[in-house]
Amino acid sequence: IIKDPNGVEVYNEMSTVSDIDSGKRKATIFSKIFTAAIEGYHNITFISMLPTDQDPTNDTLFVDFYAVKKVDASLISILYPNNGQTILTDASAMIFPTVELGQLADYPITDSINAILEIYSNGNRLYTDTVKTSLDSQERRNITFAKGFSRVDKGDYILVAFTDHPLEQVNSNDSVNSTFKLDFAVSIKDLKGEKLITYPNPVKRNELINFEYSGSLDGFKATIYSVDGKLIQKDLLLKENTLSLSNELVPAIYFLVLQKENQLFRTTIQIIE
Repeated sequence: IIKDPNGVEVYNEMSTVSDIDSGKRKATIFSKIFTAAIEGYHNITFISMLPTDQDPTNDTLFVDFYAVKKVDASLISILYPNNGQTILTDASAMIFPTVELGQLADYPITDSINAILEIYSNGNRLYTDTVKTSLDSQERRNITFAKGFSRVDKGDYILVAFTDHPLEQVNSNDSVNSTFKLDFAVSIKDLKGEKLITYPNPVKRNELINFEYSGSLDGFKATIYSVDGKLIQKDLLLKENTLSLSNELVPAIYFLVLQKENQLFRTTIQIIE
């Protein structure tokens, strides 16, 4: 038996269960489908009627549930990069996408929302990241993804952003896409084919890291990223083919990018205690 928020009985259905052995339980499904006509708390009363039952104290169960209207629970829009935007950068720079995420549901249930972002080129997915957050009813918030996106290749990219709100029933604005173009302010010569030896590696915090290279690295600047693309430090100047590491770097593996004008090295380093 189901009663609506006004106490009016709106559903009454019976299901017969047979062949239940002593001490056993058996599930049953009511064949008649219930659809709430109004929003609000409804009460369900379950009653068992076993003819031989001599203790009816546990034969009735009450359950409350809240029926909501079909609502658009969330929205997402892309703030950066803008659709059609051309970004002048260099090959070592990271792009940190930003979206606006909104919780549109206006009822007593507020769930966490995931914002998922993906970047494609020529049909291949090059980047994906997820941010999970909780928003109050009708709240909107700008979210910048901590994982950066960087590519050596210039060209056109497609950015797709979407939400997976667990209560979403209207899919009109919970997915959006845009295109942007990467172009480099200078023509980058990636020196990955050149022989660069980094030592010691692993290296302790607050120590010098040395680079063995056929030429001079004076004037090169170093940028350090975490393995998930987050910018850690930038514009670190090399002197006499050495780099002084900060003691603020926690033990981990990092991406290290060395760049001077249009010359670029990429390598990895491991920081230990």
